Amino acid sequence: MAPDVQLARIDVTDLFGLFNHRVDLRTSERVTILHGPNGVGKTVMLRLIQAFFNGQNEVLLETNFKEMTLELTDGRGVMVARSAGSEIPEAKKPLIRFLSLSKEFETHEWTRDRAEYRRLAVFIDNEIPYVTRIDEELWSDDRTGDTYNIPQLINKFREILPDKMKSSLIADPEWLREFRGSIKVHLVETQRLLSVGPEREDIRYRSRIPPHRKTFASTVKAYSVNLQSRIASALAAYAEHSQSLDRSFPQRMLGGPRTQTLGTFDLKDRMNKLEQRRTQLKKIGLIEDDTSYPFDINTLDKATATQNAVMTLYVEDTESKLSVLDDLEHKVDLLLGNINRKFRPNKRLRADRKSGLLVRDKRELRIDLDSLSSGEQHELVLIYDLLFRVKPNSLVLIDEPELSLHVTWQKEFLKELFAIINAVNFDVILATHSPFIVGDRVDLMVPLALEQEDMQVITLAAQGS
Repeated sequence: MAPDVQLARIDVTDLFGLFNHRVDLRTSERVTILHGPNGVGKTVMLRLIQAFFNGQNEVLLETNFKEMTLELTDGRGVMVARSAGSEIPEAKKPLIRFLSLSKEFETHEWTRDRAEYRRLAVFIDNEIPYVTRIDEELWSDDRTGDTYNIPQLINKFREILPDKMKSSLIADPEWLREFRGSIKVHLVETQRLLSVGPEREDIRYRSRIPPHRKTFASTVKAYSVNLQSRIASALAAYAEHSQSLDRSFPQRMLGGPRTQTLGTFDLKDRMNKLEQRRTQLKKIGLIEDDTSYPFDINTLDKATATQNAVMTLYVEDTESKLSVLDDLEHKVDLLLGNINRKFRPNKRLRADRKSGLLVRDKRELRIDLDSLSSGEQHELVLIYDLLFRVKPNSLVLIDEPELSLHVTWQKEFLKELFAIINAVNFDVILATHSPFIVGDRVDLMVPLALEQEDMQVITLAAQGS
């Protein structure tokens, strides 16, 4: 089910001083594919969308374009006009102008306050031990070797700034704030296999890291830890709900309002389904196998009316308990299904309440997650990201999903993506060079190319894949 408001169209003029791109999103299908040769701005288009909706005005100012127009499905629109300003000090400062395309035609101008930006950069420099100043307006990240100018430094570490300082970065009027808040954006970049530090780590408390020491975290291992945490949280909620139902069971059985007692046939059917559900939860690693004596449902054939009433309440309670695991079960099942279709026959991915993600070979020997191939890790990280880290009703921007993937896997990507969209509920814009990603879904494609001839070549290549 599509959200109430979606991004419907984006226009960018004079991108790099060369290109004019118009993208009409396939809102009903929920997937739009930006396709084209290198250098036409596919990745930059994604980053502009992210920068606008995340309030990253510095990125808008630093990107070479003239105007950008964004329209939503509810009819609202905003034009973003960029003025690079001048190198002459007395000339007008570089600025971003936001124009509402509603009937009010309200405008808002934002410009960088150099003195204020320097103050924020110094604050970040003082707060973060692994950021080193290497020039008057240039900093280096000792962990990665990346360098940042003042706007890039602030954009990278803005989360550590006190709220009072953040307010100097974005002071949107209400109409612009509401427009930006209409769309939640999640960007999946090309660098997916390495992340800096554990997920959600507070960068203010890493003072023990020696200067100039580069530390990286394997994303696939970080996601394994993340899944372990999600399983633990779900099982804790399951236990709490179970205890609540168990405590109230006698009172509900003896004195509370009764639900309609199930007959023998319905009871046996519901009990069979519960056993199948438990088997599935064990299979995907969400609950442990137990050694308790299994219930023989045939004994229900001899049950009295009173016993049927007790069993009816037991079945309803058990279904309620297991429902707590519904969302996690569905996502884990999709993850394992998608990955194991590709891993066969040499290895199998499992979910494990103690390890998170667990891979074993055909001899049942454990395989280190970092030992998986680049393609296997890319596929695992991408699918996990979409299933578990994207919020419902978001706009997901995926840059080059084909990275390190075999052609066969590329051809399966769209089908798998639609299944994940149905489970999580989000929209997608993806940028790709690959005609195999597009496959026979040329209807989803918006070619970004130099000339009309290039567009025709891309379309024919996609149709022939």
